[in-house]
Amino acid sequence: MSLRLLALFVTLLGLGSTALGQPMMPDPSAMSGIPRPEAGVPSGTVTVRLLVGTFASPLVDHEVTLTSTTGTKQTAKSDASGRATFSGLPTGAYIASTELSGIVKSSQPIPVQGPPSPGLRVMLVFPKDTPIPPAGSTGATATPPAGAPAAVESTTPAPVADGQVHVDSVLPSGTLKVFVVDEASRPLSGVPVTLYRRLSSEAQVEKLPAQTTGAAGSTQWPGMPTGAAEYLVTISRFGFDQPSEPFHLDGQMGTTLSLIARPPVTGDDARRKLSLSSGSHLIFELQEDLVQVSEILRINNPMPQAFDPGQDGLRIPLPEGAVSPQLQPGGPSTLSIDQSSPGNVALVWKGPLPPGESMVQLHFLLRHTGELHFKQPATLQVADIRVVIEKRPELKLDGVTDIQDRKWQGHDLLFAQLPGTSEGGMISLSISGLPAEHRMTRLVGGALALVIALAFIYLSWRNDSEDEETQVLAKRKLIRDRDKLLDELLAIDEQTASARPRQKVMSELTAIYRQLDEANAD
Repeated sequence: MSLRLLALFVTLLGLGSTALGQPMMPDPSAMSGIPRPEAGVPSGTVTVRLLVGTFASPLVDHEVTLTSTTGTKQTAKSDASGRATFSGLPTGAYIASTELSGIVKSSQPIPVQGPPSPGLRVMLVFPKDTPIPPAGSTGATATPPAGAPAAVESTTPAPVADGQVHVDSVLPSGTLKVFVVDEASRPLSGVPVTLYRRLSSEAQVEKLPAQTTGAAGSTQWPGMPTGAAEYLVTISRFGFDQPSEPFHLDGQMGTTLSLIARPPVTGDDARRKLSLSSGSHLIFELQEDLVQVSEILRINNPMPQAFDPGQDGLRIPLPEGAVSPQLQPGGPSTLSIDQSSPGNVALVWKGPLPPGESMVQLHFLLRHTGELHFKQPATLQVADIRVVIEKRPELKLDGVTDIQDRKWQGHDLLFAQLPGTSEGGMISLSISGLPAEHRMTRLVGGALALVIALAFIYLSWRNDSEDEETQVLAKRKLIRDRDKLLDELLAIDEQTASARPRQKVMSELTAIYRQLDEANAD
């Protein structure tokens, strides 16, 4: 993948669900904790929206804490739409956090900048079945509110296995305790648990040494940084890693997290629940009679357990005419490309597909003659796919909607959206006005280049032949001169009459031998 496409891909990720028109209604939990610049929010302002499950369930009159990297804290309550607003913030990074029924929700670092940068919005989304305390409870205090499940206490075997972090007043601040249970909530021992952390938004992700759960099905990390530090846990069972959601540790007490290790599901009924979710992209890079296509696909598994596609794997056929397919380096090891059947090239995922979204990236070439008809079988349900291509004067897209012009780093781009399709349908669009040379012009140009090359070869051979003939004649003359001088030297030695002295003859003979040596060397 070219550097330009890679940078474009990163940019696309930042566009989120607002990149193209009005896509399908997103799941708010997928955007929980992610700050987004918003032109309608004044510079130096952060709004934090609290939701319980869906946009239709705002959390009203609930306290939110905004903490800067220097430790300064301020609080605000959510309004009727669930938004808490913090205005006049100095430039810096902040963390928004709140707590409901023992569940702590924190944002990623929020980078506040001064004018002309816009303000930022962020959502904190609780699971839809989270108990809501009576009106007047703030939910931002360190002590869990009345009515919170007793499972948050560390004296119990494990908290509720909901995949959410809970505060624990018995554990010291900066301590993380992870429980692993089966589907019957029984503790599982001997399960490897790995903790990943990132101390700030600019820092690298660290992988801490894995620990193994004990008889109580738990493992513990003490002395972990709080504040801006972000964490993620994975448990390894049934041949795959099951991740938690990213989370932050409470700054005043300990934190617990309980995860269920579920076995994978199989079968056609489970496979039909998979889909290519919103946020999948097709990126077209134009070349003469070729188009390089980069597919960024988000395979969504909405089930709480992994899906096992079986021995043949999950197959996603490539478009008709795809050549030179390559996977993006660093992708999942479960991915491969099957080219064993000509004309039926496919991307194959072998092994369990974990819950949530799994991103795959691949690149291939398609030939065109000024027009390209893109057709790719949909073996999974497709929500929608976004299309990105360089804008050209004659270029035209058919089969897409919501075409928009965008500028990015001096490049004019077209963004569009492909409609979704059901399993067994076809992902298709047409592109016309592509740059392409006339084939006859290319053939004439190639023939002319061949004639010129042959002419150069002939002239070079002729010049070499003439040079070689000249060298042969010169060498023959030197040999004749040498023989003549030898005869003259012999006459001097035999004391016959000679017009020149011996020394003069020897000097000339030496010079001729030197020239003969040089001629032989050539």
